Amino acid sequence: MNDSSDTKRGGGLWRILLAVGVVVSLLVIIAGGAIYWYSTRIITDWESRGFVAVSPGEYIDLNAVHTEKKWYWADSVTISGHVQNDVALFVNKAEVFGKVDGDLEFFGRALIVHPEAEVGGKIIIQSASEVVVPEALRAKTRGTAANFQTTPDVTPEPAPK
Repeated sequence: MNDSSDTKRGGGLWRILLAVGVVVSLLVIIAGGAIYWYSTRIITDWESRGFVAVSPGEYIDLNAVHTEKKWYWADSVTISGHVQNDVALFVNKAEVFGKVDGDLEFFGRALIVHPEAEVGGKIIIQSASEVVVPEALRAKTRGTAANFQTTPDVTPEPAPK
């Protein structure tokens, strides 16, 4: 009789572990589906507004003049040139050193807009863990991030006498 009660206890533990595994698996599937749905919705919105998709590589440096309305999909994007239109970034990390005449839309982990950067339109954060923008651009920024910081503005050095 002792042997059968030990077997039942082991079977009960096995059932609990199996149930926990099933619940965790379902939560992962649901979360993945929600992320996929949300990101697909954003991309569809960008394309319906005339953005053209560009995914030329893992690391993209926009270091020249760009005139078309594009959205970029990569691990990392650096804007060091001049974007003469709206730009959307679906990236892990983006840094802006240059000039964006239109809106800058972001979906990713980290967006850093350096103090010397210029953004003529709004900075629209769809999703981000970390956002750093100069104080002068804070009023143009829409959306939220888990960690949102502002940096002091760059003041031009006085001309030598």
